[in-house]
Amino acid sequence: KIKRISLTYSFDFKGNHFVILNTDEVGLETEVNNDWIEKDISKAKASGIKNIFAFSHIPAYAPSDMYRVGEQIGHPSKFWEILNKNNVTAMFSAHVHVYNRRQPVAGKTWMVITGNGGSPLDDKAGADKQFYGYTWVRVYKSGRIILENMGRDIPKQGYLAPVGDIKTILRDSAEISLL
Repeated sequence: KIKRISLTYSFDFKGNHFVILNTDEVGLETEVNNDWIEKDISKAKASGIKNIFAFSHIPAYAPSDMYRVGEQIGHPSKFWEILNKNNVTAMFSAHVHVYNRRQPVAGKTWMVITGNGGSPLDDKAGADKQFYGYTWVRVYKSGRIILENMGRDIPKQGYLAPVGDIKTILRDSAEISLL
């Protein structure tokens, strides 16, 4: 059996700290180890890291219009409190098959769901969320962090149809810097 901690880890790259969380362990789906996360992030902050990004399959908060049991991390308020307290820039996840960007607490950690690729989109998503796409995040030396979500319309023939001449365009852009 693979131990949970081996699939939950962190690393630093060019002055940024990345926390990778396993939210899909069989029998423990949606659970995260808050104690480990808090110690890891605190250690990164103490070392002078400026930007921290968390990644998981299951989001901390699913879009409110699409929430179902199992669509977000169990007990998200404690987890989110740790991210906010430590000025984590953003958490990126998927699971919910849409793109969604929000800041649950103004001026604090961003929750970005980038699940709008790889399978049919969630049928509860509004028309403005019915597109396939991907997300770029650019971290500049100046401290600015720019997020861009690129997307294309769904082919009329459905999910498995060839893309053809459907253009990929900018669907969302925001500065997500907290500094």
